[in-house]
Amino acid sequence: NGRSYTMLGKLDVTDVKEIRMESTMKKRALIIGGIGILFFIIWTIIVCTVDRQQIGVVADGQKSFIGLATMNQAYRDCLPTNFTLYSATDWGSIPAVLVGVVFFILGVYQWFTRKDIKDVDINILFLGVFYVLMLVIYLIFLYAPINYRPVYIDGKAELSYPSSTTILSIGFLSTAILNNYIYIKKKWLAHLVSGIELAYMVFLIVGRLLSGVHWLSDIIGALILGVSLFFLYLGLYKIGYSKKENSDAN
Repeated sequence: NGRSYTMLGKLDVTDVKEIRMESTMKKRALIIGGIGILFFIIWTIIVCTVDRQQIGVVADGQKSFIGLATMNQAYRDCLPTNFTLYSATDWGSIPAVLVGVVFFILGVYQWFTRKDIKDVDINILFLGVFYVLMLVIYLIFLYAPINYRPVYIDGKAELSYPSSTTILSIGFLSTAILNNYIYIKKKWLAHLVSGIELAYMVFLIVGRLLSGVHWLSDIIGALILGVSLFFLYLGLYKIGYSKKENSDAN
């Protein structure tokens, strides 16, 4: 009859294939994310050690050393600084963070109404862990003098590796897009909101790339880290989404 029987009852062959595909996607996402994190560590080591030259602004009393100097200088030479675009992407990162705040509030609301944090949707719990991880990474590099910006900001030399705006935009907006399809019941509205968030994420990343306030290696590092974190969350999200579907079905 083209049917497969399990202890849980009768399943279509198509259902079995979908379950296997979901399991494979979870594993692949987690593996890609893990490899990406390893690649980011390697990239950071390269930035710290390979072709370091004094091509940056004066910081701590001397001209700052920048890794991959030949590549970064060539990037700077063909890209004038655009402070208008810098300000637009700097202030523009706030709405991306606010999207994360919305899901944080949702998690707190579920916690208080359901009386037990274990009853909060598992995808939201994973999202909370993801936000904490991003915060830890942000704080680490906030005090890690790997690269200084190629220009002064308000007369000060600022650390620039990796681009925090790029990481935050990928982190908050990409994970929001995934969760839209759980909490926005109307599919067309989920598509619309997700499309807006995707376009906004691209604007922040490209805007940062073209603003001229980062070295190219800063943006590349941020992209590697942001995408890697996204795939790690994607694997966890698939687990949470499956459990929520099973809970709703029961």
